[in-house]
Amino acid sequence: MISRQVQKITNEVSKVEKGSLVYYTKESINNNPDQTSDEYLGYNLISNYLETPIVHRINDNASRIAIKEASGYSLDKMLYRDLNSTLEALDACFSDIRKMWRLTLEKPGEKHISYDTINEAQQTYNLFNSSLYQQHPYLENSLVINNKKYISIKEVVSRLKQKPTINESVVISHGDEHFKNIFYSKRGGYSIIDPRRAGYQAISSTLNRLIGSTLIFILDYEVDLDKTLAEAGINFKSVLTSSKYEILLSKFEEYISELNLATNGQNNYKFLIIANLLRAFLLNVNSKNLEKVTKNRYAYLALASQIYNNEILC
Repeated sequence: MISRQVQKITNEVSKVEKGSLVYYTKESINNNPDQTSDEYLGYNLISNYLETPIVHRINDNASRIAIKEASGYSLDKMLYRDLNSTLEALDACFSDIRKMWRLTLEKPGEKHISYDTINEAQQTYNLFNSSLYQQHPYLENSLVINNKKYISIKEVVSRLKQKPTINESVVISHGDEHFKNIFYSKRGGYSIIDPRRAGYQAISSTLNRLIGSTLIFILDYEVDLDKTLAEAGINFKSVLTSSKYEILLSKFEEYISELNLATNGQNNYKFLIIANLLRAFLLNVNSKNLEKVTKNRYAYLALASQIYNNEILC
């Protein structure tokens, strides 16, 4: 504990030194003490499996915590500095994540809950038809990405609904495994931060964050919503912000292929990622006023369409 070392802190993140170590202290993330406590509990849940910074609880309910400063660069920045180091850290992190999944399933008494993925596709289908489709019929129009026409989201959702039931086991998950939360360590390896959403989740949810969120960032989808609404369709321009995109994409394809082989082809993780992307969009929109949806949320639709069309992760 380092509570005696910590001066009065505010909702802003501040630095505290203890010997040769530097900590960031947090209090009430987003003015919500429970989120800070959740982050502390998240570190406790995953620290036996993944490389995480040292964390101290400053008060009893963990609404104030101190986290050792992460060294190195987050992978979203490291990607532009050093591709090899990025892939090294990514491989190490994903290897530990897979070990965490395996150990979860092997550990007696753990939550080996069967996760019926068709429910996710069904939920997507129901959400689409109950509110969005009826109030915003332009979503049934084709998507246009870089002047190429794709089938409508309505058609994708309808086809997903026809997929057979796929069962996944729920495993321990970090809960927010994207490139901004994974750091390349200057000593080699990686460190992962901000597990406030850690818990038991389906494997496909992790893939959607690790792969889907990263691809959205790299592809940098742009959408003109004024033009979109006027033309009753969705028009995108996709810009590759990194010349290293193809190499990273191959790495993601390798991960998905390994997981498909590990389940003897029973789980098609490409399909699961599409279902997750569409659900992530539908659960984050305002069904009464779709115009207020932020532009980056529309990118989920574009990425799902390109994956479905076998242009990405094929």
